[in-house]
Amino acid sequence: MESADYVYFLSRLVDKGALTVTRRGRTNDYVPLLQPEDYKLQETQHVLDGLYQGSVKNLVSAMYDGDKLSDDDISELKKWLSEK
Repeated sequence: MESADYVYFLSRLVDKGALTVTRRGRTNDYVPLLQPEDYKLQETQHVLDGLYQGSVKNLVSAMYDGDKLSDDDISELKKWLSEK
């Protein structure tokens, strides 16, 4: 990844509210505003909303129909869902 790519990536995280930036001379200091788990949840929701109309069922269905879920994956999901 080139330097410009990192700057673009970091500026997107600032725009999304995941980081704050402070200019110090010729450099920038970036500080996280979200915990990694919170950021993952936010991004996952963004993908669900954008590609699957906010539906976890649609996501799982797409993975199942695309043969991306093994029998073990399906068993684990059933167990996890039954515990919720």
